[in-house]
Amino acid sequence: MKSACSYDYVLIQNDEGMEERYCGHYNSLVYTSTTNRIKVSFVSDNTIEKNGFMAYFITDLDECRNNNAGCQQRCTNTIGSYQCECESGYVLADDGHNCKEGGCNLQVYDPEGEITSPNYPFDYPKGKNCNWHFVTTPGHRLSISFEEFMFEEHNTCKYDHIEIFDGGNSDATSLGIFCGSDIPPNLQSSANQLFMTMLTDASVDRRGFKAFFSSVCGGNLKAEQTIGYIYSHARYSDGKYEKKMRCEWRIMAQQNRGVNIRFAQFDLEREVNCEFDYVEIYDGGEILEEHRVARYCGDKLPPSFTSTGRSLLLLLITDESEEQKGFIAEYRSSIPGKITPLTSTTRRPPREPIINNN
Repeated sequence: MKSACSYDYVLIQNDEGMEERYCGHYNSLVYTSTTNRIKVSFVSDNTIEKNGFMAYFITDLDECRNNNAGCQQRCTNTIGSYQCECESGYVLADDGHNCKEGGCNLQVYDPEGEITSPNYPFDYPKGKNCNWHFVTTPGHRLSISFEEFMFEEHNTCKYDHIEIFDGGNSDATSLGIFCGSDIPPNLQSSANQLFMTMLTDASVDRRGFKAFFSSVCGGNLKAEQTIGYIYSHARYSDGKYEKKMRCEWRIMAQQNRGVNIRFAQFDLEREVNCEFDYVEIYDGGEILEEHRVARYCGDKLPPSFTSTGRSLLLLLITDESEEQKGFIAEYRSSIPGKITPLTSTTRRPPREPIINNN
């Protein structure tokens, strides 16, 4: 993924002052310059190592520069050719150049962004059944807010409407059905998935909607026998954590079980008393001084800890000065622990856990 890419990355620059950074994992990546010269730089830090990259370069003519190559909507240059593409809500016609109304079922994995109804800012198509499935980083929730909203009016939203669900499909708890011209309230998921449907009938059409979604740290998590992950911030893999964060994760196990937590990666601002950026672990579901186990900062892995009851709270605080890479924590259900936290000589692992979006 591109975005910040603050640690290990490839930087490509051209003569016009434009640049692109790339990091993460790609099976195939094509960069096409707008000038006849580019500079490629490789940068790595002193923590995680990966396999690196192998690249080929050739010269190529940009067919899209000439009358959009005959494409009705979007044209993308490819090696030795070009490809016509369509806006949201449309698919490519059989001729490969024009666009027609099509499906609108989207999987969205970005931590934040903008979405619109099909054909926005013009009227949405009739007879559509669309859905958006949002998935963000484990340990984070999704928030959605609407800037513009215009649907067919009905007192029970029987006709054209959207519905938002607290989970990964329409079987999850409904957060609301909305229609008309009133802006829906800001809504937030309880975990890292959100699902939205849009239904239009064959009669009235309207302008539709424009909305923004973002990731929010913290939430209520369920500890099971399989490992769950908490990332300090949604863009952990390609950027440092933000300033002035306050995140609370409440982890709950079933009755007569405890919650075990260990850190796979840990890098917060270092300070002798951990007064600036830090995490705290609480043996229980509330922030009470008598339940506080410890406070940690710096880049040394904290010891693992198992709660004495069925709940554990993890708190992250950052100030407005220095940022670092953050942390990855693993949690799972376990036999309840003792009052004193366990010690550990665990060393920094060589690789990061993989975010599983399935």
